[in-house]
Amino acid sequence: MKVITIISCYLLILTLHSTTIREIENKEEYLCGKGIALTEKEADDLALQDLLSQISVDVKQSVENIETEQDGVFKEQYKSVVETYSSAKLYDAKRIVDLDSFKPKFQVIRYIPKQRIDDVFKERKSRVMTLLNEGELAEEKGKVADAIRNYYWAFALLPTIPDYKTMNYYFEGKGECEVYTGLHNKLGSIIGAVKFKKISTRKGSNYTEYLLDANYEGVPVEGILLHYSDGNTETPTVKWSNGQGVVRLPNKVAETSSTLTLFVDYEYRMHAFDQDVRCALDEMSYKKLPESIKEIPLGSNIKALPAKDKLTLKSDPDCPEKLKTTIQTTLDELLDIIKDSDYGKARKYFTAGGYRDFNRLIDYGKAKLMNHDLIMGVFKIQNNFVVRSVPMAFDFANSGEKFTENVNFVFNQDGKIEKITFALSDNTLKSIRKQKGFNEAEKKEITHFMELYKTSYCLKDSSFVKDVFADDALIIIGNMVQKDPSYDVEGIIGQLGNEKVKYVKMSKEEYLGRLTKQFEQKEFINIHFADCDLKKFSNLDEKVFGIQISQYYYSSNYADKGYLFLMFNLEDPEKPRITVRSWQPEKFADGSIVGLQDFKF
Repeated sequence: MKVITIISCYLLILTLHSTTIREIENKEEYLCGKGIALTEKEADDLALQDLLSQISVDVKQSVENIETEQDGVFKEQYKSVVETYSSAKLYDAKRIVDLDSFKPKFQVIRYIPKQRIDDVFKERKSRVMTLLNEGELAEEKGKVADAIRNYYWAFALLPTIPDYKTMNYYFEGKGECEVYTGLHNKLGSIIGAVKFKKISTRKGSNYTEYLLDANYEGVPVEGILLHYSDGNTETPTVKWSNGQGVVRLPNKVAETSSTLTLFVDYEYRMHAFDQDVRCALDEMSYKKLPESIKEIPLGSNIKALPAKDKLTLKSDPDCPEKLKTTIQTTLDELLDIIKDSDYGKARKYFTAGGYRDFNRLIDYGKAKLMNHDLIMGVFKIQNNFVVRSVPMAFDFANSGEKFTENVNFVFNQDGKIEKITFALSDNTLKSIRKQKGFNEAEKKEITHFMELYKTSYCLKDSSFVKDVFADDALIIIGNMVQKDPSYDVEGIIGQLGNEKVKYVKMSKEEYLGRLTKQFEQKEFINIHFADCDLKKFSNLDEKVFGIQISQYYYSSNYADKGYLFLMFNLEDPEKPRITVRSWQPEKFADGSIVGLQDFKF
């Protein structure tokens, strides 16, 4: 009896299953694709292709109601719309596997409600407007590279919306116009206003190097992407973290060239963390913006530098003169060692921990000095002295990535280098300095702590992360549910439901385990902060700070941006302790992010 019951239930399941397939195929509200093959994977791929063809017909009809351009242009436009749709959204198409109708073959059905297509394009419109607004906010704050990136991503995503030519927007100072036209003009205007100037030059035996500065209305452009021709080939794109970079030309080219041509890379293709944007950048092609081509005269009125860099220290008044002399001598010799790549000679200038940091730094993208006058500040942190902002360039062979960063050297009272850190950007330092309710010592301690934190992720220092987090630290991570799981960094995405963001609480052990795996998978990690807000809670026993800060994370296989909150104890600045870490991809509906105000003491 038990066997009969089981068989009956099995037959009932098959009947319901086949009915479900027939219903899906016959209902007009669904688009459906079928695939039949010897393996389930092959059948699934065929089903997705068939579904894509159905979507193509449906989208074509939508576009035909709006488009009146010539046939070739029209076909290319709706084809791109469909391709970006399929790449970004077909992973959520529902799936039915039929194991019996075509034995020994598999039949797979993939289907999606027609309404879902309309919903996707509505979401895409919303994303375009969000990017446009983020570009405006970045422009207002003088964050020009962020503005360019957001404006262009909105511009690239726009034509993947069937009725994009009917979309209007009010542009400040220009009035209301088509979004497409307005974004094109905005990009040309802001990129055209980025100015470049030469700071210095040095002629070597084979190459001439030019130190250049990029500014927008007199302010350094942090994070701008550039490439140039060295007379033979186009160089890889390089990111100038603090608005400065070095261009290197063979002497024969430099001697015969009256100008240098730079190309501003406004696509930020490798930085695209949004899947729709990434697909749009891959599928769509545009003419190069003429404003992105910068011609820089190479006149003779350039400051020529001697063969050896000149190092000048602006010392902290608390730094003894003898120690200052030691620091000066050490850095003079160390910079020569770095330039000559003779790293074994450097050991005597470091403590054991400092030399470990040095080796990690040198391994981090074939570190090289940017040649020019070095004027560095020094400030005291407890018993140590931090020498700030040695400009260095990094080059990663596997990914072809290049960027510049300022590096700090932390000296102890014996004149030995204890630590090396990546400096915060000039804008972030200004943001910390203008915070009210903090004395100068506290601002220096917070700056130093955030640079240690940034460096630990960039140099993939798991031991520091392990030590700095309290054993019972609260770690909260917000995950965008729509993102492709294969690109995940800040969380475990998967199919978590219909909410836009899911918040996951993790233990220190879980977080460190996941972070270690991420470190192993990446050739490099680069982090930039901006727009911080500081709070503190102090009593006789504790000195607890909270920082809310915008974080831009970029690595060899992933990029994202969001908002970081850290609660940390600096009672002993040499042994900081993080008790809360929260990361969220976007602000809450009321415009807030997690902060010190959310915790009771």
